Amino acid sequence: PAGTTRYVLQGTGEVEASNFGGGVAEDGPFGVGPGSLVETTEQCNLRWVSDGEGFVILTPSFEDWTEYLSAVAILVLVFGFALANAGGFGGG
Repeated sequence: PAGTTRYVLQGTGEVEASNFGGGVAEDGPFGVGPGSLVETTEQCNLRWVSDGEGFVILTPSFEDWTEYLSAVAILVLVFGFALANAGGFGGG
């Protein structure tokens, strides 16, 4: 989407931006590495090419821990409920 921001935490390589419907980059690929910040001003596709093991890329939503913690809390409640009721299903 327009205004997308990506932060490269690990990995080196290149990133290439192309028109959303096109697929052909208007500019050449740009080198990226740890600490690189990639920002887009228009809606486009980003193509990541790694030199080695791949990338660890963070997005702004990664910093929003409320969604993550909510999902973890729900999982804990579901599994806790399942474990608490598991003993009742045996023939006893």
